[in-house]
Amino acid sequence: EFGTSGKGIAVIDGLDADLSRFCVRVVVRIERAAQARQNLVESSRFPFALFLEKGEQLGETVVCATVRPTAHGWHAASTRFVRALEPGKWYSVDLVYDVDTLAIYIDGDIATVQAFPDGRMTVLKGRDLYIGTWVDGVRYHFDGSMAALQLVDGIPEALEGQLDECRNRPDWFISHKRVGVSASVDLG
Repeated sequence: EFGTSGKGIAVIDGLDADLSRFCVRVVVRIERAAQARQNLVESSRFPFALFLEKGEQLGETVVCATVRPTAHGWHAASTRFVRALEPGKWYSVDLVYDVDTLAIYIDGDIATVQAFPDGRMTVLKGRDLYIGTWVDGVRYHFDGSMAALQLVDGIPEALEGQLDECRNRPDWFISHKRVGVSASVDLG
């Protein structure tokens, strides 16, 4: 239970990870709908963040994940318009990154993807993993409960098959193309 000010910070500067294939899993319960960003986990060493945001409908909370491919900068995937979390229920939420694709899973089912023409990432200069807060330790506080946090080097087999299949979906191709042309074309 994070309450109004709970947070965790873990030093991970000695941790090596394959940034081309990894998974971040949390098991969380929200007590009330998010009114603003609420960080679940973010790293100042590895270029990812997993957080909640206010959805489009009243009382709706959506999951967002961001990564920072070196060639493209920070980009996000969101379950907005796809799947929302309900207060009082436990959810397993996974951020999965595989070479050129960011995906969010809820309870083991893929919810959304974001693709990149060049997905290579590099380690950032920081050394910490921030749990329930942003990297400044103050903003974007998570006001809910977290039963588990797991960093996985590689991708769990149960999730990898779904991720491979999503590379045939229109949203994968559209996001891949959008990121690819965004550096040269202003899409508004």
